[in-house]
Amino acid sequence: MNTLNKAFIWILSLFVATFSGAQSYQGGSSSSSPQNLSASQGVSQSESLSKRKMQDQSKQKNQQQPRPHGDKLTQAERDRKDAFKDVEVTLSPMNDEQIDSIKELYRKVNRSSILREEVPPAPVFSSLMVDLQPGGSPPAIRLSAGYVSSVVFLDSTGAPWPIRAYDVGDPASFNIVWDSESKDQTSMSNTLMIQAMSLYKDGNLAVMLQGLNTPVMLSLIPGQKEVDYRVDVQIPGYGPFATEEKSTYVKETNPVLGTVINNISPPNSKILRVSGGRAKAWLFGDMMYVRTTLPIVSPAWVSVMKGASGTVSAYELPKSPVILVLDNGRLRTLTVEGF
Repeated sequence: MNTLNKAFIWILSLFVATFSGAQSYQGGSSSSSPQNLSASQGVSQSESLSKRKMQDQSKQKNQQQPRPHGDKLTQAERDRKDAFKDVEVTLSPMNDEQIDSIKELYRKVNRSSILREEVPPAPVFSSLMVDLQPGGSPPAIRLSAGYVSSVVFLDSTGAPWPIRAYDVGDPASFNIVWDSESKDQTSMSNTLMIQAMSLYKDGNLAVMLQGLNTPVMLSLIPGQKEVDYRVDVQIPGYGPFATEEKSTYVKETNPVLGTVINNISPPNSKILRVSGGRAKAWLFGDMMYVRTTLPIVSPAWVSVMKGASGTVSAYELPKSPVILVLDNGRLRTLTVEGF
C-alpha cells in the first residue's frame, strides 16, 4: 500500500511539473512575439531599400552602356539625335569630299591669277633713235604687266635731255612715274618709269623735252615676248647739257648707229676683224661702223652715237685698215681686216 502511494505521488508531481513548464513556455513566447515582429519588419525594409538602390545603379549602368544593335531608342533620345543632326547640317552643309573639292578649286583660281601659262618675257636693254621728221614711224616700247620699264632720253652726244611734260593716251592702262622736281644734269628728270596695268591693252605716249618744240611720240605695246627693261631714246640734236664734240659732225645721225650701239649687226653688213683693242667693226655699203669704248682720233668720223652711260660709242667712218684711238691718254692703233 505504501508502495502504491509513493508511485501515485511521483506521477502526480511529474504531471504538475510538466503542466507548469508548458504554461511558462507559452507565456514567454507570447511576451517576446512583438519584439520579434518589429525586428523582422526592420530587416525586410532594409532589404527593400538595398534592392531599390541596386536596381537604380543597374539602370544607370544600362543607360551609360551602348545599346546593342536592334534596341529601340526612346523618343527623347531620338529628338536629341535629330537636333544634333540639324545643327551639324546648319554649321557644315557639305561633306569632307565636297570641302576638299572647294579647297582645290580655290587653289587653282589663285594659281591662275598669279602664274602665266606662257613663259615670262625676256628682259632686254636697248637703244633707239627717234626720227622727228614727218612720215617717220614712232618707236615702240615693249611693256609687260608686273614689269617696270625705264625710258631714258638723251641727245646726240649722250647727255641727258630733261623732260618738260608728258601725256599718255590711256592713263588707266599705264602707270608712269617721273621726277619733275629737279632739272639738273645729275637728276632723273630725263627718265620715265612706265608699267603696264593690263596684259594686252596698248596706247601711246607724247613727251615734251626742254628746248625742243616737237613732241617725241612713243608707242606703248604690252604683252610681247620681250620686255624693255631700259630703253635709251636718242634724240637727233643737242640738248641743254650737250657736250662739245671736236670733230666733223652732221646734224642728222645715221639710224644704223642705233643698231651698232646695241651690239647688233646692221642688215646685209659684213663683220670685220679688229685687233689691238676693245672694238667691233662692220662694213655696210661703203662705210665702216665701229663700236668701242675708246675715243677714235683718226680717221675723222662722219657720225657718232653715245650710250647713256657714256662709256660706249658707235662711229660711222670711211673704210680704213688702221684706226687711231685714245687709251688712258695714250694713242693706240687698231688693225681692221676682212674687207
